[in-house]
Amino acid sequence: MQAYIALIRLDRDGTFLVEFPDFPECTTAGETLRHARLLAEATLAAHLDGLRKAGVEIPEPSCLKDIRQHDPATAEVMSLLVAV
Repeated sequence: MQAYIALIRLDRDGTFLVEFPDFPECTTAGETLRHARLLAEATLAAHLDGLRKAGVEIPEPSCLKDIRQHDPATAEVMSLLVAV
């Protein structure tokens, strides 16, 4: 089992936006933090399934330190590990 980092930001409208730095095209949002976490798991699993079916090699998860060095603004957002 692998775990990828998800970044969660609170949008102006109160929605929790979820992004995966390892998969910029994979995003979701939830009305509550709990809902966003659940959607993050389902969204990432579906995204990885689609990549596998397309024959795309799945990258190893990045570490939070590398993500934050690449984009210092991520230090101000909540991060969590999403296992797949």
